Amino acid sequence: MERARSYASLGVPLLINSLDRSMQLSEALEARGYGSGRRWVVPPLTGDRYDVLISSYYLLLGSALLLLWILWGFGEAEVIACAFIPYQPLLFLLLVIPAIWRWYSDRD
Repeated sequence: MERARSYASLGVPLLINSLDRSMQLSEALEARGYGSGRRWVVPPLTGDRYDVLISSYYLLLGSALLLLWILWGFGEAEVIACAFIPYQPLLFLLLVIPAIWRWYSDRD
């Protein structure tokens, strides 16, 4: 009987501490949203025909610019920059038109 009382005096603080710790853990999990039942899932990325068209457009445009850079010469960056100065508005439009087109098509 004496032994049971000594274990009880040791067991009660351990039980209280473990219950307190479990309450803290449950509050922390609840604050983070665990067990709320409502979960947010990222929808899978899907591409349509337009995405393939725009990807191929930019691939062809990049290939054409790379070909021009190769034909004009690799080490002559100043010459290439000076040669492209009159074409900068055209290059800007070639890069921006697909994005504007997509924006207008998504507005409908």
